[in-house]
Amino acid sequence: MNNVASIIITGGFILLVLFAALLYNVYILKRKELEAVVQAQTYQENLRKSILATEQQEREQIAALIHDSFSAKLALLHLQLQKESAMLEKSRFQQLLAEIESLQAESKNFTHQLFPIQASQQGLGEALQTRLHHLQKTHPCVFSLQLEGEASYPAGQPFKNQLYFIIQEAIHNIIKHSEGGTAFLHIVFSPAQVRIEIEHRGATRPKDSNAPAGLGMLLMEKRVKLLAGNMHFEYNAFGSILQVEIPYLNEAI
Repeated sequence: MNNVASIIITGGFILLVLFAALLYNVYILKRKELEAVVQAQTYQENLRKSILATEQQEREQIAALIHDSFSAKLALLHLQLQKESAMLEKSRFQQLLAEIESLQAESKNFTHQLFPIQASQQGLGEALQTRLHHLQKTHPCVFSLQLEGEASYPAGQPFKNQLYFIIQEAIHNIIKHSEGGTAFLHIVFSPAQVRIEIEHRGATRPKDSNAPAGLGMLLMEKRVKLLAGNMHFEYNAFGSILQVEIPYLNEAI
């Protein structure tokens, strides 16, 4: 009887040890899986930041090139033309002057688009209002902007620049494919995410359903994906609607 009890106790102890070893192995495997997930997330986050930093650096270099070379040469040409105005017919002088001033304005606008947030000196809302003001001079569509919570959102200028570029592509898409109407832009900064909704109400030009997405739409999708967000766009009976959600990743960029 004692032998049987000893065998039962020993067997139970061995089973307990085996079960504990099994649980430990499962714990080790789960921990390794979790570490692998964390490492993958860290790698993706570092890659995302690297891409954003590289793009920002390239924009700085292009803006510097425009300012130091192209814009400077236009300014010198402007002065030279004014000095030699007496040698030209008045109509010809005015035509050349208008062309140079137009190029200067385009150069300034292009530089502004490279650094929209820095150029506005106030934030995403101010940069968008400036852009919409310029667009409404040449396009019949009426734009209405509502922005909430930007002041309390800790993200840096590079991140807000990316938001600006996404919204800008959406605006250009409306201009390209609409005859006018009204576009409502609603951007909400919340503690967990940024939500962008752009609804256009008005006639849109017919679009081939089999045609591939345009470059602007592809650029929007890439920027949203780069910021770990999701995007939905569709044409409807009233016009079109774009919805973008980008999570706050707990570190301002």
